[in-house]
Amino acid sequence: MSKKQINEYYKNLEKDQRFGGTRNEISIKRPFINLLENILRTKICIQLMNYL
Repeated sequence: MSKKQINEYYKNLEKDQRFGGTRNEISIKRPFINLLENILRTKICIQLMNYL
């Protein structure tokens, strides 16, 4: 997991909390899903590059 992905997560989390006005678990759901998708996308790309 790169620092860039983590920083992007925190940026999205802050933006969603600012616009949503709440800090509960629902407000972190979308940024967390995006973080997981980015991590998986990166890992899949690395695995494909190693395979080829």
